[in-house]
Amino acid sequence: MSDTKPLIMVASLDRHLQKERSALFEALMAQGCIPTGLPFPAVAANYLWKLNQIAINDADYVFLLIGREYGPLSEKGVGYLHQTYAAARAAHKTVVSFIYTGDEKPVLSEIDQTRLTELIAQAKTGINYEWDSEETLRDKAELAVEYVLETYPQPGWCRALDEPHENRELEALREQVAQLKREMEKDRADTIADLSLLHDPKSVWKTRFNCKAFREGQLKVLSGELSVPWKTVFGWLAAPLLTPIPENKVFTLLSEYMQPLALQDIKRRWRGSHAVADVKPDRASFDQLKLQLRGTELIRFDDQGRWRLTEAGESVAMHNTTLLSSTHQV
Repeated sequence: MSDTKPLIMVASLDRHLQKERSALFEALMAQGCIPTGLPFPAVAANYLWKLNQIAINDADYVFLLIGREYGPLSEKGVGYLHQTYAAARAAHKTVVSFIYTGDEKPVLSEIDQTRLTELIAQAKTGINYEWDSEETLRDKAELAVEYVLETYPQPGWCRALDEPHENRELEALREQVAQLKREMEKDRADTIADLSLLHDPKSVWKTRFNCKAFREGQLKVLSGELSVPWKTVFGWLAAPLLTPIPENKVFTLLSEYMQPLALQDIKRRWRGSHAVADVKPDRASFDQLKLQLRGTELIRFDDQGRWRLTEAGESVAMHNTTLLSSTHQV
């Protein structure tokens, strides 16, 4: 037998089948299976149907125990066994029907007899076994289990603690993935010498900005333009990005570092101005910075959209002291 056990949903009526249902459960357990499901009572019980729906969805196989009567009708106007059969087929479950052929048969109304006949006719189109006593039911259950396990194998169920082999495989796969990620990051780090963006003094980030400017008690909202070497821009952001930070925080940090440079630009545009506030780069310039740093593999984004340095970026930040000691001056 496999380490897993097949989960078998047993559908039956409660009335007149208690002993037979118990015999079927015992036979299944003796075969190493896990029987599940609740019997339907003689009166409508929609809450039990909902529970049995869960059992159907979880089950590897559905065993239908058809006895001497059709049973109560569900909200859909069909018997619960009939509805179970249809639901199991719709869920692509392997259905096995055990059809009673003994002599003990209650007197049914004409309509119930017709319904039972139709259910049996449908059941016979699939895997089915006939039974007439507890003994024959046990025998047929054993045959059914052997047949479906061989012909329609399913993964089965087992406790999580009983999966050491699978857990070892998963851990090995996780380690392989982690190793591949480390190798990819190392390959990226090896390309640091080619980062001409940071080494070329003529390579600059051009950005327009808006700010509030002050002169002798007057306030104006002005626009300006800056050209900042990429080496300086990276130096501004390197230390904060050693840990993940949200994009709005990056925008705020960038605005703070731009403020002294923005004041110099505004002083040329509005003579006599002595201070600026609320310096904000325009969105297009910020997006260009984002794409440029990502394209050179200096930064990456986590699943929450937060910014942080890649291993290549960390290598630049940690081994090039000139980047870490960059001032606010161009």
